Amino acid sequence: MFVVASLIALAWVAADRPGLPSHFSNDEGTIINVNRGTFADADASFQLIAAVYRWLGLAELPALAAMLGVLSYLLALTLALRKTQVSSAGWLDWGIIVSCVALAAIYHGAYTKDLLTMGVVLVIVLCRGSGILSELAPILAMLLYAEAFRTYWFLVAGVFVALRLLLRLRRGWVTTLVVILMLYAVLAVVFPQFVGVDLDHFRHTVNEYRSNASVNTLITQFVPGTGPVFGFVNSVLTFGSFIVPIPLLFRGGAIYLIVAVLLIVIWVSLLVAIRSARRRADAASPALTPFQNRLLASLLAFLIVQSIFEPDYGSFLRHLTPMLVVAVCLLLSLRPGGSARPPSLG
Repeated sequence: MFVVASLIALAWVAADRPGLPSHFSNDEGTIINVNRGTFADADASFQLIAAVYRWLGLAELPALAAMLGVLSYLLALTLALRKTQVSSAGWLDWGIIVSCVALAAIYHGAYTKDLLTMGVVLVIVLCRGSGILSELAPILAMLLYAEAFRTYWFLVAGVFVALRLLLRLRRGWVTTLVVILMLYAVLAVVFPQFVGVDLDHFRHTVNEYRSNASVNTLITQFVPGTGPVFGFVNSVLTFGSFIVPIPLLFRGGAIYLIVAVLLIVIWVSLLVAIRSARRRADAASPALTPFQNRLLASLLAFLIVQSIFEPDYGSFLRHLTPMLVVAVCLLLSLRPGGSARPPSLG
């Protein structure tokens, strides 16, 4: 099923993704213009990814660049599947996997800034042991990615470390939720003191000159206001809207509606799988392995940081798509018979 879905996705991308609305290719147009020297004022991330495509010799080969984007995603997903007992996957799991292949074709089947994110994802899903190398390698990958490309990944790395330290032992959902809220509270206080702006300032700045007419999936303040309290409340509510994407259900159009349902299915499946794993675990033992805890911490850290910075739900889905490989890996490893403790890189 995975192979068939992958071949269909590659064929659709090779045909230049017929039927896909043009706004899904906004990043592609910007990268092409940067490579052609017609958009000198593009931000540093576009300049860097354009340089990467030039280095690869793909600056004027969009079809090959599109295939590279999808194949890199499929490689990461294949490695994630190989490291688990795919035989433990049910029909719902396969539906999620096939949907991820479809998202890869949509968001990676063109010039994309998220090509480099797959490197971080590969490190996260391949470092499966409990040794120090397996703990440090994902952090190092996040820091390198932040230094070279997206600086907000410094914050992802920091939140990831905090979650790993705070959720190391057997923890219930109440404790996990309290920890997440504590992290938001700390960030809401730290941002004005050390960054000089409210927690949701960057999203507000990006969206200041945009409108729902031009971007119908804008993330606006749920509770208008300024200061740490409003920054905390709006960021937490945005996080909640990533888990239950009601705005996408009603504002995004047909594709976003389908993806919103998919996200709900993924998050509910993970919640149920983690709950089942905790029930199966011995009372004196951790419910999740260190590897599974890293997968969960990386997903939560990413969602927390994206809830602070993402300007719209379309961008959120684009940036989330690589991390869905991590979600699939975690989900399958939690299934009864899933391979949770395979040979590792540390």
